[in-house]
Amino acid sequence: AYGVLGVKSDASAKEIRKAYHKLALRMHPDKVQANNNNNNDDDDDNNAAALLEEAKAKFQQVQHIFSVLSDPEKRAYYDETGSLDFDRDMGTDLSGKDFDELYRYYRSVFAPVTEEDIEAFEQRYRGSEEERSDLLRYYGEFEGDMDKVFCYVLCSRPAEDGPRFLEVVRAAVGAG
Repeated sequence: AYGVLGVKSDASAKEIRKAYHKLALRMHPDKVQANNNNNNDDDDDNNAAALLEEAKAKFQQVQHIFSVLSDPEKRAYYDETGSLDFDRDMGTDLSGKDFDELYRYYRSVFAPVTEEDIEAFEQRYRGSEEERSDLLRYYGEFEGDMDKVFCYVLCSRPAEDGPRFLEVVRAAVGAG
């Protein structure tokens, strides 16, 4: 797609737009029709109609390429998959899709989770009101079975969090 517009894959949005406009001016079906009208014989009417249809199809292809490369989400999807058909590929009907197609869809919707993301989440979650709420919910659900509680409370470590969790539970029981 980048080659059709005559730009490199790391081209800026401005470079892509400029290349598209130049190509669109050169390939526009009206321009092709005008050129054919200037050089037209009666024998060439059928040929001119075929050329016009071909020009329309090519112009629509260039427009589609531009619509993909000028949209950051669609461009990222194209860069990752090589597919220009973002809308079809991202349709919500996922039945019959193979694993690779489903994974591409998943990756287009959800950013990759990095180790830094997990560590940042853990820092926000540990000691938070959300953790406290989860702890008390699972404590009640599992009738105080702390082995199960530790399995369900995110980012929990029995040796490290046991005393802290005990304080939270005691405070909640004391408060009624």
